[in-house]
Amino acid sequence: MPKPSADALHLARLQDHFSRFGVLPSHAGICELVGFRSKAASAKLVGRLRDAGYLRVAPDGRVAPDERFFERPLVTTVRAGAPDWSQEEGFEALTIDRFLIDKPSATVLVRVKGESMRDAGILHGDLVVVERGREARPGEFVVALIDGALTLKEFDWQDGHPVLIPHNPEFRPIVARSDLEIVGVATGVVRKMAQPRASIAPRHAVQGRPSPSR
Repeated sequence: MPKPSADALHLARLQDHFSRFGVLPSHAGICELVGFRSKAASAKLVGRLRDAGYLRVAPDGRVAPDERFFERPLVTTVRAGAPDWSQEEGFEALTIDRFLIDKPSATVLVRVKGESMRDAGILHGDLVVVERGREARPGEFVVALIDGALTLKEFDWQDGHPVLIPHNPEFRPIVARSDLEIVGVATGVVRKMAQPRASIAPRHAVQGRPSPSR
């Protein structure tokens, strides 16, 4: 597997810094972050990353992220149970926003509460990407306003009335006898995996690697 280039490693440090602090460092800060000895080396790095579309430079000289700064590698090949991280021919990168959002100005995030969509793989605490202003079609998941509260359900029609269908047998469908206010159509789901609790490593664990599952 080819090693990442020096610029790729420097870019990774800048991405981590931005994630933590919300801004990018000055040229002096970049030198300290990546281990350069001169601001000239920092300026050259910024120039290369700017030309590649990762950074932009304001008229006052401040460095800011450009669109490609938020790209992440898209791994499409898995061999022998381990992902192939190599940047071979056909390597792709994308941003989460570009993948999930078609119309940024019409898109909101809604946090899921409850378990009514559990069997559709949408769980309590998930963030649902919702596109407003789009007409809902039968079979699509929608966010609707019912009695002043938001709810996420599958949209359909029943005897001429719109119906909201849960994906959990413990919940009943909601049939709208009057006007139903649909906030928007769900286009994606975002979930942050919970971090495991700290525990004592099993005796057969080697060098910090997790033991294989059985």
